Amino acid sequence: MSAIDRGELVRLRARLCAARAVAMLTGAGVSAESGVPTFRCAGGLWRNFRAEDLATPAAFARGAGAFVADVNPGAARTRDIDAALRGPAGEILPLLVR
Repeated sequence: MSAIDRGELVRLRARLCAARAVAMLTGAGVSAESGVPTFRCAGGLWRNFRAEDLATPAAFARGAGAFVADVNPGAARTRDIDAALRGPAGEILPLLVR
C-alpha cells in the first residue's frame, strides 16, 4: 500500500466534515488487526459451521439467527472488543466523528 499524501488527507477531511452523513464500511481486517476474533480466525464460527447453513435468508427463516447469537453471544463479543488493542483504524475513525 502506498503512503497517502498529507494534502490528500486534508482534502478528504474537509469533504467528510462538509458531508451531511458519512458511513464507514470496514472489513474483518480492522477487527483482526486490533485483536478482535473474526468469524474466519482459528476457532471462529465459520471454522466449525458452514456459512450457508447460518448466514443466508433461508437459514435465518429456519431460526439460525438465534443459533448464531447463542454461539457468539453479544456479551462475549463485547468483552473481546473492550479488551482489544486499538489498531490504526481505531485511532483514526474516532477523529472523523464530529
